[in-house]
Amino acid sequence: MLRSTLLATLLASFAITGCTVNQSTAPTTTPTTPTQNPAAPTELAFVATQSGPPGNNTTYAFSGPDTAAAGWVTLRLQNAGIEPHQLALFTLGNLTFQQVKALIMSPPNSSGMANMSTGPQPVGGIAVANPGSNATTVVRLAAGEYAIACFIPDDTGTPHAIHGMIAPLHIITARGDPAPEPTADTTITLTDYNFTLDHELTTGEHVVAVKNAGSHDHEAVLVRLHGNATAMDVINAFAPDAPPGPPPADGIGGGAAMAPGISPEYAMLTITPGRYALICFEADDDQSPPHFALGMTKEFTVA
Repeated sequence: MLRSTLLATLLASFAITGCTVNQSTAPTTTPTTPTQNPAAPTELAFVATQSGPPGNNTTYAFSGPDTAAAGWVTLRLQNAGIEPHQLALFTLGNLTFQQVKALIMSPPNSSGMANMSTGPQPVGGIAVANPGSNATTVVRLAAGEYAIACFIPDDTGTPHAIHGMIAPLHIITARGDPAPEPTADTTITLTDYNFTLDHELTTGEHVVAVKNAGSHDHEAVLVRLHGNATAMDVINAFAPDAPPGPPPADGIGGGAAMAPGISPEYAMLTITPGRYALICFEADDDQSPPHFALGMTKEFTVA
């Protein structure tokens, strides 16, 4: 998987046009939905679908709700496709959803972009879900306008978002008791450029806090390795020149890309015995190597 397969694709468009990215957790756009809604949910279930194997006529999409209450929001992803998918969440800055979608689905273009003061910012989500599986992450969201997207590439190296796997999400202020912050039993801290676990993961159910303590965007993609495969084998399987076929690992979940200094995200994980790897596919900018090339991978075994 290359850098251009994740949210960095979009952020690179802003770097090319000289735009800056807002590092606040609250988006700058005004919500288009009512500011008070007692029925707004705090748990959202999405289904990732695709019409067939990777190809020119394959369509990709999310189905699910488009509105949630501000605060701690539970994101659930059912992967009904035949490739790994993710649910990456980001603010829109001072752009509309249609502007962001156009940026993703067409080559970077500086026309009309020079005066943009804030751009999209990654705020977490579900790093990966294997075909036929489910994954859950809890994130803290301020009221405003967001988008969800899958930046995992097909076998040509084209991110699924470019095939249409992107949708708007409205976060509104709602009456009623907010959802509580989850209680984690393990914390994964992301730094420049390393993963640190405060406890070893063991077999069973875990609530894992993913915290970005670095100075750049980071993610924690968790996979269960097949056989003697390594983290680098998984990375190489997503390269545009890699042979067709799935990576030598199962996508377990983890935390999608998040900017520095925002609230942790919480990944709900089911761990079985085996060999695992954490990988960060992000990069500091369009001219820098992906973080995995700087050593941001971690392999470990669960007995």
